[in-house]
Amino acid sequence: MPKTAAAFLWRVIGILSIVLLAACCGPELDERVAIPGSRWIVSTQLWSCSAFDPGQIEIFAEDSESQKRVSLLVLDGAEDTHVEYLGANRIQISLPNLVAITSQQFSFGPYKIIYRYLPHDDPEERANYKKWIENPNDPAAKKWSDANIQRNMHPGVPRPNE
Repeated sequence: MPKTAAAFLWRVIGILSIVLLAACCGPELDERVAIPGSRWIVSTQLWSCSAFDPGQIEIFAEDSESQKRVSLLVLDGAEDTHVEYLGANRIQISLPNLVAITSQQFSFGPYKIIYRYLPHDDPEERANYKKWIENPNDPAAKKWSDANIQRNMHPGVPRPNE
């Protein structure tokens, strides 16, 4: 097969793969935590359509009998999260401090939601991060990014806009 025909065939395969992956876009269950002595299960699911899609994470509680669902946390992007039942009607959700939070609940029914931000809780830093994610060309957001994100990148790692 001539080189150009093979290249064309690989391009067609690549395009078809992207189209088929987009058609399969949907939730992928990541973590399930049953609350002892309760019908509630707290689940984490990732919504992503491809390796290029940053996705979205939703953590929700669902009553196993009625199927009633309560959204607890929605994050823009696939982030490392962990759910844990602490006892005494307390549920802890661990997540990175630098994350774009779309929605967040602090309780449902008799349960209190406790958020553990890693490595530390800094609401101002989170707000600056979200502002930078939403508008990276804003001068104030870019200045914050240069001072807090770009300086922490390892040498040799490609940086945005380079």
